[in-house]
Amino acid sequence: MFETKQLIEFVTFAQCKTLSAAAEKLNLSQSALSRSIKKFEEETGVELFERSKNKIKLNDNGRLAAAEAEKILDEMDNMLKNIRFHDINKRTISIGSCAPSPLWEITPLISGLYTNSAINSEIKSNDDVIKGFEKGLYHIAILPKPIKNSEYISIKYVEEKLYLSVSENSPLARKKSITLDELNGETMLLGKSLGFWHDLCIEKMPDTQFIMQNTGTDFETIAKNSSLPFFVTSLSEKKYNKLHENKVFIPVTDKEANPVYYCIMRKKHRTVFAELIENIKQYNE
Repeated sequence: MFETKQLIEFVTFAQCKTLSAAAEKLNLSQSALSRSIKKFEEETGVELFERSKNKIKLNDNGRLAAAEAEKILDEMDNMLKNIRFHDINKRTISIGSCAPSPLWEITPLISGLYTNSAINSEIKSNDDVIKGFEKGLYHIAILPKPIKNSEYISIKYVEEKLYLSVSENSPLARKKSITLDELNGETMLLGKSLGFWHDLCIEKMPDTQFIMQNTGTDFETIAKNSSLPFFVTSLSEKKYNKLHENKVFIPVTDKEANPVYYCIMRKKHRTVFAELIENIKQYNE
């Protein structure tokens, strides 16, 4: 019977085409990899390779074996993910979100629907949320765009609009709208753990001096008692309404600053999250 390690090494060789490339990817010596795939060939009982003086490559049998081995590895991976999901779902539902605001309503919603489960959430960049979801770290991903994958469900969740909050006597207060490019070079207040919002600000406003605050309490205190401009959104306005006295909100018109968030789940978990999916759809009606 083949070991998982053998299958992985054989498939890696098939993908990389050469012993040297496969050995480097697997962090093995070429001789160790050569012995492994030779043993794999012996255990199949058929010839899988065409060998020449300084070269080895798969023959037709080998290509078929590689395709079948890859299917087995995929099935094993899916089996582990399903078992882990079943176990985790009894205790914790994990959410990876690209921004804090979508979590404010969906977390209590999930908690109310799945009373036997704890909720764990993380705010990460778009790329990190996608990577975590694909690796099975999250049951639910929240992103500002759908993921185009036939195995996933992407459901429109909520829209968010970005505003600049400035004091009434600020020169910027007279503006009807503004872009992030126009704000480049300003000194602004900015919180941490903002997910893609942080990345967007850094990318679009590289010359801006951001006064970073590590905690929400510090951010609120400075925002309320200083003239520093800061960002507020249509979703955060109510949550932090005490910060908005004597402030003017200016719409930020950049397309990226007005995202539509999507909840993304795996199709095979549709039954598990049927109630959640229905609630999200009703929310958007």
